[in-house]
Amino acid sequence: MPGHGERRVVVIVLSMLAATLFAAAPAARSDGWPEWRGPRRAARHAGLDAPAAWPAELTRVWRVEVGAGLSSPVVAGGRVFLLTRAGDEELVRGFDLEDGSLVWRRSYLSRFFANGGAIRPRLYPVSQGKGPFATPVVHGDRLLTLGVDRVLSAFAAADGRPLWRRHYLPVELPAEVKYYCRPCGCDHDGHAFDEPGNCPSCGMGLNPEGLETSARGGGGNYYGAAASPLVSGDLGVVHVGNLTEGLVIAFDHSTGEERWRWSGPTVAYSSPVAATLHGEPQVVTMTRTAVVGLELATGRLLWSFEIENDAHQATPVLKDDLVILSRYRGPTFALRISRQGDSWSAEPAWENAELTQWLTTPVLDGDRLYGFFLSKKGQFATLDAATGETLWAGEGRQGESAAVVLAGDHLLALKDDGSLVVLAKRGAALETVASYAVADSPTWAYPALVGSSVLVKDERFLTLWRIEEEG
Repeated sequence: MPGHGERRVVVIVLSMLAATLFAAAPAARSDGWPEWRGPRRAARHAGLDAPAAWPAELTRVWRVEVGAGLSSPVVAGGRVFLLTRAGDEELVRGFDLEDGSLVWRRSYLSRFFANGGAIRPRLYPVSQGKGPFATPVVHGDRLLTLGVDRVLSAFAAADGRPLWRRHYLPVELPAEVKYYCRPCGCDHDGHAFDEPGNCPSCGMGLNPEGLETSARGGGGNYYGAAASPLVSGDLGVVHVGNLTEGLVIAFDHSTGEERWRWSGPTVAYSSPVAATLHGEPQVVTMTRTAVVGLELATGRLLWSFEIENDAHQATPVLKDDLVILSRYRGPTFALRISRQGDSWSAEPAWENAELTQWLTTPVLDGDRLYGFFLSKKGQFATLDAATGETLWAGEGRQGESAAVVLAGDHLLALKDDGSLVVLAKRGAALETVASYAVADSPTWAYPALVGSSVLVKDERFLTLWRIEEEG
């Protein structure tokens, strides 16, 4: 049998070979979905060969039980990567895209006690508000994940080897956590409970006593880290925080070494985007009280625009010098970013109060903005991206949320009720041409589109569905 040294050499050689094969694979494939909302965070998929006749049902290729979490799957090099939770551990796994078989699995301890407002069995029957929420990003041969308690990790995408880890704003947790009903004025008010859940008197979610997720400050509650990490050039960027501060941190994604940090208002739940405005590469992100543009190289604040709201979740959309955003359950609006020498400004360009947003982010298609809006209890609509004018609005009462992806002449919208709706563009209007049941439990995570297949993460399962032409 080979000795210890020989075995170590064999392991190293095999790891290097796997990394080489993985690194070469993305260049040969055009069907990757490497980060939040796909390539460049644009929610656009160029690889769908839309059928002339949409099938009555989609073909289920494989289904894997993966556990809790609202984090979305990402795809690169023929692998699917996913961040989930099981008890007090967060799990990071790589699956084979073709058959769903497990390629590698890693885990780490990350205790987290959810805010009582997030413990809503109707919406999150498995995850119970414990996340994780942020979507990983694959860059080259590395996978970056951000857990619900601000644990940023790097893994070798080929075999899952842990490369480095950082824990931002760690909280010392007690050995035993008690729960209480914060809003209740009934007989149970002030009583302590040993387990999370709902108050037996008023039905509201119980809060963990003395923790950051039980407090309220900075304009709202804190539910955990939700902004997906970003990679731009040789820098990774992550936006984390708590009820008292927000941090945008740039780091070397190879080593985890911090390059710069910007400290600002308390954190929201929107993910940052990379942009080049007026020739300056920058990070655009939303805090709880402002939208900011930070110089990518240094973290210097270039511009800022104050907003009055609480828990923003939609991702900024960039068009020329416009940054298109939404307030939490508020109007869709745009800022025009201007520059004169070293002086920057952000001024309101337009606002559409008819079409309000909550969880979802619209997708840009030329001069049009397609999306799912909270207005009228959920509706699809089209806006003029330059002026904010409503070009078309569909009927209401369509649901609470839908993750919209542009695929050629169609939009695929994964609704929170587990249905995938296919809409055809008819000028500015959208026409529903097909609808499929793709999950038995709520689907809050964005889908990942790969060729003519759709990856769907629900509360328990990860499923690959294939679109095959009828007949």
